[in-house]
Amino acid sequence: MFASKFAPPARIAAASMILTLAAATAWPSNSYALLVGSVSASTAVAAPVVVMVVNRNTGKVAQRAFLESKRAFQMPLVPGDYRFYAFADANRNGVRDPDEAVSVAYTLTAPLRAGEMLELPAFEIR
Repeated sequence: MFASKFAPPARIAAASMILTLAAATAWPSNSYALLVGSVSASTAVAAPVVVMVVNRNTGKVAQRAFLESKRAFQMPLVPGDYRFYAFADANRNGVRDPDEAVSVAYTLTAPLRAGEMLELPAFEIR
């Protein structure tokens, strides 16, 4: 007798179920929230813009987006309690310096949950 080049149907079905389960557990929308927003700046602001996400409980930066010319952004976030702001990063160091223009800060009224999509009001830098 010779061995078949094809796996028995039961083995194929089992492998398929394992791959499906692995794909479902790795899907980011199951464990992350999605933050969507945009930034507008006056014509005087030619510098790149940084959108900052700060954890309200720890005060640490949770996420940041660096925007050159396109001013819309999307970023995944771990569920939590955050505040958000944007600034013009004239020296491109990723940190807001006192002389750099900044937007108003937004604070969530309730913690962000997994699977949730949050669209922020547009940040306006002057």
